[in-house]
Amino acid sequence: MPKKRKTKLRHWLNEQPRGSMSELAKALGVSRQYVYKIAEGNQVVSESVAERIADFTGLNVDELSYFRVVIHRPD
Repeated sequence: MPKKRKTKLRHWLNEQPRGSMSELAKALGVSRQYVYKIAEGNQVVSESVAERIADFTGLNVDELSYFRVVIHRPD
């Protein structure tokens, strides 16, 4: 079984108040389950969704670059 990779988004969500995943999903216009899959590293997302996640979470330029690599990397 491939090792599941935890994403920067997962770490960010763990540090936020309860309900942040729902707020992020609403801001992105997607389901909470979709955000969960992204956070767990099980969902590849488009560049526009990646940028909206970065805006919502306040990722800096370096973190955004790394996040883009991680979300587009195949298992």
